[in-house]
Amino acid sequence: MHDVLCVMALNVINEKIYAIMWFWFVMLFFVSLINLVWRMITILMHSRSPAFNRYILSKNIKGRLNTLAETTVTDNLAYKDWIFLRYLGKNVDGLLFKEIVNEVTDGIHKNISVKSPDELFKLRE
Repeated sequence: MHDVLCVMALNVINEKIYAIMWFWFVMLFFVSLINLVWRMITILMHSRSPAFNRYILSKNIKGRLNTLAETTVTDNLAYKDWIFLRYLGKNVDGLLFKEIVNEVTDGIHKNISVKSPDELFKLRE
């Protein structure tokens, strides 16, 4: 005869581990689903809704952004550039981000392609 009690204790521990893992994966699924929906909204709305862009940019800028700058960024930047600008705004100070947006807007208006970050500061001259 085999001793079944040793195997049963291990099954109880495994059952609890798998139950915790199941709840963890379900939670990760819903968080990923929410993230996917948000990404689809940003892809669809970035060039269609000035109010959406104003909301996204205002989260990163202290004070009010110039309406011309908002319109220029919305109309002339591709999604990849817009999302880069959004992530940049999350990681720099609000006033510095406002300056960056204004410089990008000036560069777009002057129709200058910026090949290096040093050229951004030459735009002021």
